[in-house]
Amino acid sequence: MPVSKCLAMLAKQRPPLHKRINNMNVDSTQKVSLIEGLANTDVIHMRFPHLTSNPPRKTFAKSMALLGSGAIADTYNWDTVYAIKFPDANIGLAKEGATPKDFSTSADGATASGTFNPWQLSGGAGILLHMTIPIDKGNTVYQNTTYPMDGAVATIELELKALAGVSGNNGTPNDVIPDATKPVSVTNLTNVPGDPSFIVKAVMSGLIEKWLTDNLVDFKHAFSTVTLNETADKDQFQWMKPTGLGWAVSAQGSLADNVFGMLCMTEKRAVPNSMQISPNAIPSGQRAGFLIAQDRVLEKLVKPGVNSLFEGSVVGDFEVVNDGTMLRNVNTVYMDPVKLGAGTYKPKLEPGHFQLTLEANEIKMELIKAEVDFSPGIKIMMDYTAFSSMELALNSKGEQIIVYKEASAPIIDHNVEVAAWVTWATVAASVLAAVATLGFGSWAKTAIERVVIRVIAVVIVLIVGELIANIGTIITAVAEGEKDKIPPVTLMVASATDPIVWPDSKNFLITSAGLNVSMQFGGNPQFS
Repeated sequence: MPVSKCLAMLAKQRPPLHKRINNMNVDSTQKVSLIEGLANTDVIHMRFPHLTSNPPRKTFAKSMALLGSGAIADTYNWDTVYAIKFPDANIGLAKEGATPKDFSTSADGATASGTFNPWQLSGGAGILLHMTIPIDKGNTVYQNTTYPMDGAVATIELELKALAGVSGNNGTPNDVIPDATKPVSVTNLTNVPGDPSFIVKAVMSGLIEKWLTDNLVDFKHAFSTVTLNETADKDQFQWMKPTGLGWAVSAQGSLADNVFGMLCMTEKRAVPNSMQISPNAIPSGQRAGFLIAQDRVLEKLVKPGVNSLFEGSVVGDFEVVNDGTMLRNVNTVYMDPVKLGAGTYKPKLEPGHFQLTLEANEIKMELIKAEVDFSPGIKIMMDYTAFSSMELALNSKGEQIIVYKEASAPIIDHNVEVAAWVTWATVAASVLAAVATLGFGSWAKTAIERVVIRVIAVVIVLIVGELIANIGTIITAVAEGEKDKIPPVTLMVASATDPIVWPDSKNFLITSAGLNVSMQFGGNPQFS
């Protein structure tokens, strides 16, 4: 109904309000709806349909589909993950001298000897690594009969040595090599010439397994070399440096897509009990992937600067909750002042009413009942949910930067709370008319969008190692799309990935960036 008619109706009411007013919803421009006034309540709520927006959530469906498909890239409680594909891991194994070249062993009157071709990663799960060992030339002698082994392929299962953590602060390089203290087994033997009997093949497998058990300590190939407890060049990146190490494989597809990765903990945080890696750790179409866990993103890339979004707040006004998936305010915080009618107001958010969540591939930011004390007895309330994301872009120099991307249109709702003690007959129509017509809706959209952009700017500032004091310039650059004023992102990623060296690789060159539950960077380690 029109504002004037609404006021006329309310003017006839005398506090306390003793009847319920329901279902007086209208949707014409600049009209007011009485939501309801409950018996014995002190407040009546009024909504403004023309300031309400609840557009279809296309990206929500996409995010839920992503979650439902299992295509997310979780770190499984590790702080960071650096993953490559099996073919790249096999590059180093193919080098001369990387794997043992010959074997000779005996047991229970049987003997086996021969030469190997380079060993290769072939599968596995978690900490169990499968490798194929091609036998170039060889034979087994069993019960006075010689059985050729030329061209046979043994598949073995072994574990690599995991490092929970190393003391010291000067940086300790650690080679990730097979763990000779753990059992090694032959799980399959194929392509044996002449297709001998099951017993003969079992003898061959047993002899190879015995040789592996006796000689695995001589398998010195480092699948990766990881420096623990290194001191960062910039203090802002110290939290990225590995202090504890694990590893894992995931072989759920073809050999070309199987994943091998280093799992890292930072800041001497406890190493998880299990070691596993997501099959989606590497973004589709990319050569390698680097993940930062959800809780680390919120704790290290959002929380340290989120207070700059609100007037007079401090970092301690916010906490990370819900198993590291949400950042919320624990104290009342105030948004930028807004001029409304003849007055200036500071919308406030009570504890828990600012919530920032990482959901699949987007950032969800909620302002719940952002409150403006418009006049005695009258409060303007606003609910606002924004959805944003980030992506990789290039500036004019070809440098890699992170830019803001709106994931979908926001969800907006407004209402006014009017205390029952207000003498309605004396309330000028202009009071409520101002709420509906003097730009509160447009201001709200602009103000909240500014907060969303500031969130992305905070992440960018902390990713690139800038000081929070410089955030104003970056906010403007992000908002206006001025790519040349956004600092490049390469330094942080280099600081995080440089401690992990794959054989025959160079620096990690970023090729994509975004959210996939974790913060996920695609890249190229530039294998030779």
